[in-house]
Amino acid sequence: MFNNYIFRNNLIIYNLTILSISLLLSLLYVNNGSNVLVEASELSIFLPDEKPFGLTYQEWSADWWKWLLSSSIDSNPSTDRTGQYCNTNQNNPNVWFLAGTSGGYEERKCSIPEGMAILVSPIEVICTFAEYPELKNEEDLRNCAESDQDAVKDVKLTVDSISMNDLQNYRVASSLFNVTLPDNNILGVPPQTTEAISDGTFIMLKELPVGHHTIYASGMLVDVTTSSNLNFVSEVKYNIDIIPRK
Repeated sequence: MFNNYIFRNNLIIYNLTILSISLLLSLLYVNNGSNVLVEASELSIFLPDEKPFGLTYQEWSADWWKWLLSSSIDSNPSTDRTGQYCNTNQNNPNVWFLAGTSGGYEERKCSIPEGMAILVSPIEVICTFAEYPELKNEEDLRNCAESDQDAVKDVKLTVDSISMNDLQNYRVASSLFNVTLPDNNILGVPPQTTEAISDGTFIMLKELPVGHHTIYASGMLVDVTTSSNLNFVSEVKYNIDIIPRK
């Protein structure tokens, strides 16, 4: 009887140990090929009402566009096929910018120093007086950007196989800002400084651990009204190595 009691208790302890290990593994995602552990309960992200490094999401969205539009089309991160331009004009000491695509799917490799937050936009639009000279004021620019993003569907962001579920809360409309366009810019207009409004989905990830990570972002804009027939998809997968600072 006593031996049976010991056996049953040992079996219970064994089962509880296995259960504890299973629960631990269910709470952690182990990235293949590295020792990086990412919490599966939630992504580490700056919330919409926070001010990362002293700026609002609205201000960061404008800075993201200034970064993207500062490069010509032949070396622009949005037209990049491999990730070779991932480090182009990454001059902010706290935040690394990631671009979507100019249409379609791209897979890119990118190395980012440790300790950097990452600003990524699955889909977004900018309206400028340079592109649309028929627009006359800030309200016109805002309506242009808003109507574009109202047609967006299926916005997705996944970090290390963990999907973000509340992306609708991260749609950001900027204030009016100035942007300087170089020669051969991605908007296809002459070089100039112009006023702009941005509208889109922007998420700032807090720093990721040293090691390998994947970030997948996508969005689809579909407008098949009688006045428009616009179909646009941006889909990108980043294979990212967070590297130690020397």
